[in-house]
Amino acid sequence: MDTKHTPGPWDLAQGENEITVYTDATIATVPDSLESWEANARLIAAAPDLLAALELISQGPDEFDHSADIWEELEGCRRVARKAIAKATGSSNV
Repeated sequence: MDTKHTPGPWDLAQGENEITVYTDATIATVPDSLESWEANARLIAAAPDLLAALELISQGPDEFDHSADIWEELEGCRRVARKAIAKATGSSNV
């Protein structure tokens, strides 16, 4: 069993009756018959970004010592996380 996902970034393309999540190939097709089809497609497309943000955050120190370096790293993690959340929710607030 292959345990690696298709690398991102994943993008969206809106068709006549569906929205497709794709990269070099189709990742998923979401029919627009669902009330939340666009939100579901955005969330699917943001999956690699959300995973990357969580991996970055999880590499941080277990305890913060209030040094400037730690806070700069934390702010970098927060930027990555906010960007991924904005992609998943369709928000322009980054």
